[in-house]
Amino acid sequence: MGWLSEQLHEFYNRAIQGERVAVISQLAVAMRHEVNNALATILAEGQLLEQDARITHPEDQASLESIMKMTRRIRDSMDKLVNVSHAPVTEYVDGVKMIDLEKVKDRGQTSDIRGQADV
Repeated sequence: MGWLSEQLHEFYNRAIQGERVAVISQLAVAMRHEVNNALATILAEGQLLEQDARITHPEDQASLESIMKMTRRIRDSMDKLVNVSHAPVTEYVDGVKMIDLEKVKDRGQTSDIRGQADV
């Protein structure tokens, strides 16, 4: 009876963990959808500005490059979050843990939001 109880307990814990991952995945998909809609606009406007010959000041060009780089970084982080199948964690501050997106393996499923408003 003890072995069966252990097996049921282990199965229950795995089911709960699987449900947590599923809920996190669903939340990540919804967040990616919302965030990528905004990012698509930012990237599109940034691409228009990159092609605009009126931006000649080096500081303005550097600022635009920074905006584009950080926008793509957000997009890529959201893609990684959606593809989390297990959650490698790191300590953010003393006693507070967070998912380490740098350690999340990329399944090669990055979305290209250029030209797409709804991802």
